[in-house]
Amino acid sequence: MGQVASPSETNGGLAVGKGLLLAAANVLVIAVGLTVASGNGAMLVLALMVGSAPGLVASGVLFGLLAEALATQSPRWRIALLALPPLGLVAAVGSLLGFRFLALVPFVCIPTLVSALVLERWTRRAVPAAVPVATARGLRTSAARSPSTCRPAR
Repeated sequence: MGQVASPSETNGGLAVGKGLLLAAANVLVIAVGLTVASGNGAMLVLALMVGSAPGLVASGVLFGLLAEALATQSPRWRIALLALPPLGLVAAVGSLLGFRFLALVPFVCIPTLVSALVLERWTRRAVPAAVPVATARGLRTSAARSPSTCRPAR
């Protein structure tokens, strides 16, 4: 299990920076993937132009802030809230570009999901337990006694 960021290590500005970094990598991976899939070099420029604004602003800044605001919540809720809207954004942009791109949306969602999962883990903070963890110093029960002290029943 990896280390969880301490509260002093994670703040809003750092979470936005992490969100922007992951969003930029996501847009670049999607652009390269679409270029390879289409076999057209001009697709790289088109994908970067179309995907940069929604990818960096919506996915980077807004979800970085959301990740920081939900830093101590359940990881399941954080994954749902950090992954589903960007996946919907990718599907919406793909549908706006036309029917040909709609077939590629499931493949384009893979790096988006990975970046959302990384953002969730990267900005997660541990919540201290409300009740201290109980520890046992030693247990001495009748079953734990040595056989020499037990007398057989007559």
